[in-house]
Amino acid sequence: MKVGFNNMVSIDLKGNLLFSIAPDFTRQFMITSWNSGMRFYLKTDEGWLEEDIDTGLLLVSDENIGMKKEPISVFLKQMPSELIALAKPYRYRQFSLLQLIAQHPQLFDIFKHSPNLFWMLVVEAENRAWSKQDLVEILQQKRELIIKKIIDIKCKKRVRFVQKLIFYRYIRCEFELIKKALKTDKIVTAFEHWKSLPIQAIPVGTEFPYFLETHILENEIDVAKSIMSQQRKFWKYKAVIDDIARMAESMGTELTDRYKSHLHSEITLNRLHVNWIIRFNHSNEFIQYLLAQGNENEINQAVIDNQIISSRDKNLHVEKLLFPLCPLGDSTSIVQIKNNFELFAEGLVMNHCVGSYTSDALKENSYFYKVLSPERATLQVVANNRNFNIKQFKLRFNKKPSALSYQAAYEWLEKSNKN
Repeated sequence: MKVGFNNMVSIDLKGNLLFSIAPDFTRQFMITSWNSGMRFYLKTDEGWLEEDIDTGLLLVSDENIGMKKEPISVFLKQMPSELIALAKPYRYRQFSLLQLIAQHPQLFDIFKHSPNLFWMLVVEAENRAWSKQDLVEILQQKRELIIKKIIDIKCKKRVRFVQKLIFYRYIRCEFELIKKALKTDKIVTAFEHWKSLPIQAIPVGTEFPYFLETHILENEIDVAKSIMSQQRKFWKYKAVIDDIARMAESMGTELTDRYKSHLHSEITLNRLHVNWIIRFNHSNEFIQYLLAQGNENEINQAVIDNQIISSRDKNLHVEKLLFPLCPLGDSTSIVQIKNNFELFAEGLVMNHCVGSYTSDALKENSYFYKVLSPERATLQVVANNRNFNIKQFKLRFNKKPSALSYQAAYEWLEKSNKN
């Protein structure tokens, strides 16, 4: 429901709020004053009929509080100011929460000490069809017993988990997310050391358990951004971790647990990535050989001309792997990288980790290109049925290409797809 403001809301001498509901404004409703228990009535031909339902009305909101002398703001002034401040974030089942405290003032102290747990129980009451009297009795029990009523598990650390939660919008889907998390020992334990717990961290930690063992999750979660936006951000971080792990595997090693303790932020993650790129690009024996022979241009030409095959010494045992040719072909400024020597050299010249993508380049649906203009870049395209799409497009040091470069790449791709 949404209160239709305009001239359809009024307050009578007893402090009761009278209003109609958008969009038709034909039915009349009343919420009695705070001291009368905020009871909800519908006007019928026989008179006012009380209905024991949650109206869905978001009474306590910045908009309503800021209306000054308007009827709703006058109605809200009947409530304790501390209650208004505490209740404002809780959007879902807010009316039931306020009505419960209005009718049972002794519950206000419980709400003050455990607002999240109080709200979750009010929401759960809808699922279990509990009466207000049931709620009153449960809320006066110990907090671990209240938790047990919600998730059938009695646990003090789960009480602490709920206490430090920072919700994003305090809506039903967030309630369901927390309820599911509370049933998972691994999740509850993983966040046990956090002083406060933004709800956005829970699905991220569930989806990317690697970050549960680092500090980057705690430091990079933004309480002002949605769960979805935080998941997208950590998908990017996960891609960087995958890059590092792939480089480590190519070098016959692995990304050990000791690295996790150093991941405090996006900055430290990117720094680790750069260090591994340098380490990887200079770890290959044939690259070291080429470096000793000349500059970057000579390195590229040496690889392309396969000079490494005839010139390498006895200690170099690098197998040349030919990649599948891309049906898109080449253009004057976009040229396919056709073997692992060229791929390694591209990574070295461009200061990124494309050299570790040999396994991808050997597939029939993933192709890597050198882009020569309008900016020097590296391009990866993937085939989806008969269409090709850009998967990665990077300048030196993994910088993002300009809009002009993207336009040129898409024009080439569109033209090649048609052919």
